[in-house]
Parts: sequence; C-alpha cells; structure tokens
Amino acid sequence: MKILFIISRLKRSGPVNQVFNIAKNLHSIGADVRVAALSRSKCESREQDFKDVGVDVQNLDLSRSSFLFEGHAAIAEQVRLFQPKVIHTHGVRADFLMSMTKYRRRTVATLHNNLFEDYVPRYGPIRGRFLGYIHLFALRRLKSVVLVSAAAKKRLRSHLADTTVVANGVDMDVFFHASPEERAAARSSLGLSQNAFVAVSTGHLSKLKDPRTVIMAFQSARLGPDACLLMVGDGEERGQCEAHASDQVVFCGRQQNIRPYLAAADVFMSASTTEGMPTALLEALSIGIPACISDIAAHLEVLSVRTDAGEVFRVGEVDDAVLALRRLLPVSSLRRKAAREIATHFSAKDCAKNYLAHYEKILPL
Repeated sequence: MKILFIISRLKRSGPVNQVFNIAKNLHSIGADVRVAALSRSKCESREQDFKDVGVDVQNLDLSRSSFLFEGHAAIAEQVRLFQPKVIHTHGVRADFLMSMTKYRRRTVATLHNNLFEDYVPRYGPIRGRFLGYIHLFALRRLKSVVLVSAAAKKRLRSHLADTTVVANGVDMDVFFHASPEERAAARSSLGLSQNAFVAVSTGHLSKLKDPRTVIMAFQSARLGPDACLLMVGDGEERGQCEAHASDQVVFCGRQQNIRPYLAAADVFMSASTTEGMPTALLEALSIGIPACISDIAAHLEVLSVRTDAGEVFRVGEVDDAVLALRRLLPVSSLRRKAAREIATHFSAKDCAKNYLAHYEKILPL
C-alpha cells in the first residue's frame, strides 16, 4: 500500500515523533511511504531521521501564507507522481488543505490535541476559538478522523461524532528498560550523585504543560541537599520557571537524545493541563521510571493499565503534587516493573499495524 503523509513541518516535536514512528514501522512491514512537509524546518529537523530508515521525504517549501494559494497545486503534483492509496494528514494546516481538495475522501487525519483546550490558551480566546472551528470544519470533511486516546474521543464527541482511536506508540528500539549500569553511567555523564534522588520532566515549557507546578512541588518536597530536578526542554515559560527555581533545578534545554536524562532519573514528573496522548510519559515509563503526574484524563488512561506505576495529583495543586511525589518514595522495583508493563501496551509497532488495519477497513484494496 502507498501512503502519503502530509505534515506542516518536520521540526522535532511530539506529533512529528509519532509520524516518524508510524512511517518507520509501516515501511518496515512493506508499505511504500512518503512524507510531504508543507514547510521546511530551519532547525531541529527530523528529515534525515526519516531518510535514514528508508522513508522518502519531500519538502514543499510553502510559507504559512502561500500554502493557501500554492498548496493545492503542490499536493496535486505529489499525488500525481506518487499515486497513494491513502493520504494521512497531521496538523491543522495539512487537514485544512486536504479538506478543500478532491482527495479528501481518501484522507485520514490524526488529531494530536484537544482543539479548544489547546488553541484558546495558546492563541487567546478569539483567535483560538476561530482556529478550533476552522479545524473542526476541515476534519468533518475528511474520510476519517483518528484520535490518539479514548480520553480525547470522549472529550471531543460533541464536536466529532464519528472517530476512531489509535493510541500513540513508543519506539521500543529507543526507549527500552534502562539497566542499573546504564543508570549509573548516565548519572556520571550528567555530573549527578549516584545516591541522590533525581526527578525529570521532559517537553515544551509552556503554560499548557505547567512546568512551574512541577518545580514548586519538587522544591517543596525537600528531598535532600543532593536531590535534583532535570527540566529537559525549552519554551516561552522558561524565564518564569528559572525565576522560581533553586539551584537544585537544572534547565537542560532541548535535547535530541533524552534517553540519558530519563535513564538517570528515579521519577518522571508532569503537571500538564491537557494532553491528547502523553508521549513523554510513555517514553519515561518505557525506560522504567514511575510517574508523578496531574490527574488529566489522558494521564489517567495510561496509568489505568497499572495504577501502581505512579501517583497522581490535582491539576495545578502544588501541595497535592508534593504528597503524590512523597508517596512514590522510596522508588521500588515493583513500581519500575509496573511502569515497563504499561509501556508494552503502547508499542509503536502495534500503533503502525493498527493504522494499516484502519486504512484497509475504510479504503479497501
């Protein structure tokens, strides 16, 4: 089967990482896969990663404005040359573009966010709601809409009545159990004490992720003079976070390889206020790290597989997060085992196979 993925750009991010996992695994089981990026990424591009696993990549080099006028012709040319059976879009620009073409009845769209919950805080009440309704208009015109969690389906059912759930997956070739030896080596390379308590939080430093609650809870827990919180990521909230942080909080910036930071940690922390399906959490659990996480529906869905793999706290409640973090201590081997068991339910290979089955169901050969 020929599958054409269309995405805004290939800058390293959660949705792009998921597209990579799906495309890589579909290619490995014999599908002919091409990825078309509407715009070229100027930094942190994963283009070479796609090419390295045998996936063809086409950059259409469209600006955010020109894609409205030139996008149809550019996509039509890709379809003419590649002749895909399925077109699989990711993101509002790709979804909107395909919804206005004659190819919309063979287009599958994956929605990675919760629309209004994501757009309104990010863009403001007027622009955010407008963008949300534009995105809904586009999705309703396409052949199929896939959501990445049952929680997202439940939350969006009043807007999108007919959807399919295909949970995000973790690349087990990259995020596998970290041995005690790897943990020791990772701590040594990062300059961390072998006996200290280490927490880690990965992802974009934005209001939606609420990193300040993570920082304040960690500091309020008073876990010892050598305790350390690794904040792996960057974003518009970094300045505010640094203003509230003590010397025990280390801002590591964006990292192409986050495995050493996860391997070095005892606990993963996330205070996200909304998620489609939390890839960062799944990656941490795959390494074998129990989680201290906010009680949003997507987090609870993951943890429902093995509730002993973590502790939850009320969104935005620092004191509750402190109690949840303390309940995890000391971190037991049973919690680590439970974390790894959860991860086996969210394999990237299974995710790709589920997409292939969905393509064949809605667009039979």
